[in-house]
Parts: sequence; structure tokens; C-alpha cells
Amino acid sequence: MLAEDKQKIINISKLILKSLFSISVSIALISLPKLAQVIKLFETDKKYRNKFNREIYRLKKYGYIKTYKKGGEIVIDITKKGIKLVKKYNLEDLELKKEPRWDKNWRMVLFDIPENKKSARASLRRKLEQLGFLRYQKSVFIYPYSCRDEINFISNYFGVENFINYIIVKRINNDKKFKKHFDL
Repeated sequence: MLAEDKQKIINISKLILKSLFSISVSIALISLPKLAQVIKLFETDKKYRNKFNREIYRLKKYGYIKTYKKGGEIVIDITKKGIKLVKKYNLEDLELKKEPRWDKNWRMVLFDIPENKKSARASLRRKLEQLGFLRYQKSVFIYPYSCRDEINFISNYFGVENFINYIIVKRINNDKKFKKHFDL
């Protein structure tokens, strides 16, 4: 199988799991209009319908979803293992949006994560750097735009939400290097 085909299958898995995570397929169809197009494609094209069915089978085989009949209809539910995978996908896909205008406030993420959560601390640092945060000190990162929801998600994902503080700062001495770094 070509790498491009594998990526398409992974994207199909993500789409299926993320949709199931959205409470129900009907709500997902309303909130994710692209999903309706994908499902329509699977209904009309046998090749894609077969891929879709294989992917449903694979997700079920690995315990990410479960299927059962209810009222003559087949119901697909996401499992706890599937929810964990969706959260991982969401973490991988997470991006911070740059606002059109900077509000001249700095966002600082400070943490003091205990030694017994050393790997979570390292993963948090890597993720913050990947998202574009600048390290201010070893456990202090800075970013110019609002990102509270994303920080809450990341800290919850790594299980360190009790050790993280999100602070909005009006002024930082000698902030020229930070402004230069963020092109402000």
C-alpha cells in the first residue's frame, strides 16, 4: 500500500472517531458538514464504501468502537479506548491561531510539575515549543495571543492541570526580543 493511501485511511479513521466523539452521528452531520459529503461518497462509490467498511471493521477489531443493533439499525459507539485515541489526534492536530491584531498582552504558562510526572513535564515542554511558545525560563513559556482553552486541553491531556498556571501579563521588561521572535 502506498504511503498516500495509508494517510487517507488514517484520515478516514480520524474522521470516523472524531465524528463518533461528537455525541451522535446526526449531530456530527450538522456540526461537521464535510462528514456528510464523506458519507455520501461512501454510499455512492463501491470502492470507497468498501474502504469505509474495512476501516469500521479495523476500528472495531482494535477496540476503538463497538457496534450493536438497536431497533433494526446498526449503532456505532466510540469506546473509552477510542476516546483516548481521539484526544491524541486532537493533541496532534492542535494549532494556535494568531489573531489579526495583537492586544499587547503576553500569555505566560508557568508550571511546577513534580518529579514523579517527569515524562508529562517533558511532553508538555515539547508540545508548547511545537505550538510556537517561547521559553522564558525552564518552566515558564510565553505567547502573545489568547490560548487558555488550548492550554487547558494540553494540561488535561497530560494529567498535569493542577500544576499549571496561565497568566496574562500587560508588560515585560526588555520585551523587544519577544516581539521580534513573534513578529509583533
